[in-house]
Amino acid sequence: MPGLLSSTRGRRVGSGEDAADSASYERLMLLELATDLESWPVRNLVVREALDRAAQDLVVMAGRGQPTA
Repeated sequence: MPGLLSSTRGRRVGSGEDAADSASYERLMLLELATDLESWPVRNLVVREALDRAAQDLVVMAGRGQPTA
């Protein structure tokens, strides 16, 4: 997966960070993973559709953690 093993990924939340920062970071990681899935090169239409559905599910998961106004 493009960028999956980049150094900015997999960061652990330090003890000085609050829960809101942690939740924001988790949402960011979900959205980055969705982007990686959408840009993954595939030759099979069935695999492309499955990756697109997975990416959409990740975006929905990221949106569930959004605070309501």
